[in-house]
Amino acid sequence: MAIDPETSTISLALSKHSHSTPLTKGRTPFSLPHTSKQDHSWGGNGEAHPSPPLIDYQRLVFLAFGGAGTVYAIDEERVFKEFHDGTMDVERRALKRLGSHPNIVQCFGEVDDGLILERRQSLRTIIQSGANHIPLSRKICWLQQAEEGLAHVHNKCIIHADVGCHNMTMKKEDLKIIDFEGCSIDGEEAGACYEWCSYIVSTPAISRKTDIFAFGCAMYEMITGKQPHDELLESKDKMRLSGQMYAENRFPKVENM
Repeated sequence: MAIDPETSTISLALSKHSHSTPLTKGRTPFSLPHTSKQDHSWGGNGEAHPSPPLIDYQRLVFLAFGGAGTVYAIDEERVFKEFHDGTMDVERRALKRLGSHPNIVQCFGEVDDGLILERRQSLRTIIQSGANHIPLSRKICWLQQAEEGLAHVHNKCIIHADVGCHNMTMKKEDLKIIDFEGCSIDGEEAGACYEWCSYIVSTPAISRKTDIFAFGCAMYEMITGKQPHDELLESKDKMRLSGQMYAENRFPKVENM
């Protein structure tokens, strides 16, 4: 991978455990009809298709909880991402602008205070299951797809602000970038920041350059199965310590990757 620090562009020179906790919140359950991607996804012009799908809140299955909200499974193909801190508007705007792209998560529409997104497997989970047994050719394919997705994000004047394997998902061999609730659109303040191992102090704090640095950290994790400076993983002060090491140009060795 080559990074141009002046233009902030990337080029690749390479040939929870879930349980059934329903979401009720006093809502009236609706039946969830079978829906097609064509009927409910946002198109490239940023317009939502009519007749958003309905959700039976009694049948949702808890998948994950994060800073912005909670993700529930609707079925094997879709999830409901409920927002609880006002960040839905940011992700909705970002996904509408990004439109249809093979390396960006697809949104099928919005319901109440949440978005209906395609259900996929976390790339980090796949890597942690045994990175050493994954062929290098497969990892290179992941990197190429991630680069294309991130380039599309930047071309649309969006800074992701939390690039990493935790925000990349897989289905078969297709990689897509997810989680735009903390992104920066048109220079707006970002609501997110990178993982402890993926940020280098910069001015401005969030930019294409910081996204690309985090992409390099994701590249390291894809290839090695470890996060950069993983020896700090158990430290309570790992973000400060890793930042200090980056500031001193102390980076993980990559000669024998």
